[in-house]
Amino acid sequence: MGGFRIPGPQCYPDPSIEDGTLALAKSPTPGPVCVTKLDSQSKDRDLPATQQIYVFFFGGYKSSQPNVNDWSNSAQKQRSDVTFNAFPYPDDTPADPPDNVLDKFRSVIESIKNTKADKIFVVGHSSGCAIANGVARRLKDNDKIVLVALDGFLPDAKQLKRPSTQVWGAVSGNAKSFHYDDMKSGGKEKFHEFTANPDCTTKVALHFSLVNTAANDKDIKDFHDLKNGYKACVANLCWL
Repeated sequence: MGGFRIPGPQCYPDPSIEDGTLALAKSPTPGPVCVTKLDSQSKDRDLPATQQIYVFFFGGYKSSQPNVNDWSNSAQKQRSDVTFNAFPYPDDTPADPPDNVLDKFRSVIESIKNTKADKIFVVGHSSGCAIANGVARRLKDNDKIVLVALDGFLPDAKQLKRPSTQVWGAVSGNAKSFHYDDMKSGGKEKFHEFTANPDCTTKVALHFSLVNTAANDKDIKDFHDLKNGYKACVANLCWL
């Protein structure tokens, strides 16, 4: 099964989609777009511009389809006026992804190019920032593109010169997120700081607080707890 049909904030399989690639079908009710398989060889689809703002979110290392579905469901409940598209990290891809990882996102890139929305957020978290940055490099209409890097790989120098680019790290008291220092020093005036809850102080919990405001030390002590990064997800939309 290659796609989803979106009747509301929950995602259900659509048996009419059989080509195993990006599914961008939408019902009249706004809802997140979910992807189960990326196939660069299949026919690309256009996104209907029924809303002014689209978000394309790329999850970090080891993020799964259920993870990003939880994120997009939460995001949609918070902002029903925005169309959210969420993509998990590709299987069998290292935390520092090779350049050819973008081959798996060709249909996503074409769909973004064909989106007629007024503003398009391309958002990456952790290792997903490398994918988001690469996707953004392949988009020409920079006036409506907002690139957002959440505690991961920095955008390149050209991307950092764009007025709309955002770079984020998280703090809680004196504690900082995993890539906070690099994001702050490299992002300079594009850097933004998110203050997490008091029970979120480990580097990895703070790392995940930028996608899930419910992240906490009990669930996320270190990188062995990556599976809990989206637990009870309350999508962090501080950048929107």
